[in-house]
Amino acid sequence: MQKKATQVEANSITKALTKLETGFLTAFWSCVLKKTNMTIKHFQSKKADLGSSVSLLQSLSEFVGMQRDGNEFEEFVEVGKELSGASEFFAKRTK
Repeated sequence: MQKKATQVEANSITKALTKLETGFLTAFWSCVLKKTNMTIKHFQSKKADLGSSVSLLQSLSEFVGMQRDGNEFEEFVEVGKELSGASEFFAKRTK
Protein backbone atom coordinates (compact mmCIF):
# COMPACT_ATOMS: atom_id res chain seq x y z
CA MET A 1 0.00 0.00 0.00
CA GLN A 2 1.24 3.49 -0.88
CA LYS A 3 1.63 6.34 1.54
CA LYS A 4 -1.09 8.99 1.42
CA ALA A 5 1.40 11.63 0.21
CA THR A 6 2.40 9.39 -2.72
CA GLN A 7 -1.23 8.87 -3.68
CA VAL A 8 -1.94 12.61 -3.53
CA GLU A 9 1.11 13.36 -5.68
CA ALA A 10 0.13 10.69 -8.23
CA ASN A 11 -3.41 12.08 -8.43
CA SER A 12 -2.04 15.59 -8.90
CA ILE A 13 0.23 14.47 -11.75
CA THR A 14 -2.60 12.54 -13.39
CA LYS A 15 -4.86 15.58 -13.17
CA ALA A 16 -2.19 17.80 -14.78
CA LEU A 17 -1.58 15.30 -17.61
CA THR A 18 -5.25 15.23 -18.55
CA LYS A 19 -5.46 18.98 -19.13
CA LEU A 20 -5.41 20.33 -22.67
CA GLU A 21 -2.84 22.91 -21.59
CA THR A 22 -0.37 20.15 -20.77
CA GLY A 23 -1.00 18.33 -24.06
CA PHE A 24 -0.68 21.59 -26.01
CA LEU A 25 2.61 22.54 -24.34
CA THR A 26 3.97 19.02 -24.83
CA ALA A 27 3.19 19.18 -28.55
CA PHE A 28 4.60 22.71 -28.92
CA TRP A 29 7.84 22.11 -27.06
CA SER A 30 8.38 18.74 -28.72
CA CYS A 31 8.26 20.44 -32.11
CA VAL A 32 10.50 23.36 -31.11
CA LEU A 33 13.04 21.19 -29.30
CA LYS A 34 13.34 18.75 -32.22
CA LYS A 35 14.17 21.63 -34.57
CA THR A 36 16.55 23.13 -31.99
CA ASN A 37 18.29 19.77 -31.55
CA MET A 38 18.84 19.43 -35.31
CA THR A 39 20.36 22.94 -35.38
CA ILE A 40 22.64 22.21 -32.44
CA LYS A 41 23.81 18.95 -34.01
CA HIS A 42 24.85 20.93 -37.09
CA PHE A 43 26.80 23.40 -34.91
CA GLN A 44 28.66 20.49 -33.33
CA SER A 45 29.50 18.74 -36.59
CA LYS A 46 32.94 18.99 -38.16
CA LYS A 47 31.33 20.15 -41.42
CA ALA A 48 29.73 23.22 -39.86
CA ASP A 49 30.81 26.56 -41.27
CA LEU A 50 29.91 30.07 -40.18
CA GLY A 51 27.64 30.82 -43.15
CA SER A 52 25.47 27.73 -42.81
CA SER A 53 25.40 28.06 -39.03
CA VAL A 54 24.13 31.64 -39.19
CA SER A 55 21.55 30.63 -41.79
CA LEU A 56 20.32 27.73 -39.65
CA LEU A 57 20.10 29.93 -36.57
CA GLN A 58 18.06 32.52 -38.47
CA SER A 59 15.84 29.74 -39.79
CA LEU A 60 15.31 28.41 -36.28
CA SER A 61 14.39 31.87 -35.02
CA GLU A 62 11.87 32.32 -37.85
CA PHE A 63 10.49 28.82 -37.26
CA VAL A 64 9.82 29.52 -33.59
CA GLY A 65 8.21 32.84 -34.48
CA MET A 66 5.94 31.20 -37.05
CA GLN A 67 4.58 28.72 -34.52
CA ARG A 68 2.26 31.46 -33.24
CA ASP A 69 0.44 31.63 -36.59
CA GLY A 70 -3.13 30.35 -36.67
CA ASN A 71 -2.54 27.08 -38.53
CA GLU A 72 0.36 25.93 -36.38
CA PHE A 73 -1.44 26.90 -33.18
CA GLU A 74 -4.49 24.87 -34.19
CA GLU A 75 -2.30 21.87 -35.03
CA PHE A 76 -0.79 22.01 -31.54
CA VAL A 77 -4.28 22.23 -30.05
CA GLU A 78 -5.37 19.13 -31.99
CA VAL A 79 -2.29 17.14 -30.93
CA GLY A 80 -2.79 18.39 -27.37
CA LYS A 81 -6.35 17.08 -27.43
CA GLU A 82 -5.11 13.66 -28.54
CA LEU A 83 -2.38 13.57 -25.90
CA SER A 84 -4.49 14.76 -22.98
CA GLY A 85 -7.91 13.42 -23.85
CA ALA A 86 -9.33 16.88 -23.01
CA SER A 87 -11.33 18.87 -25.52
CA GLU A 88 -11.16 22.37 -24.06
CA PHE A 89 -8.68 24.58 -22.25
CA PHE A 90 -9.17 24.93 -18.51
CA ALA A 91 -11.22 28.00 -17.62
CA LYS A 92 -9.31 30.32 -15.34
CA ARG A 93 -11.15 30.96 -12.10
CA THR A 94 -11.52 34.51 -10.89
CA LYS A 95 -11.86 35.47 -7.25
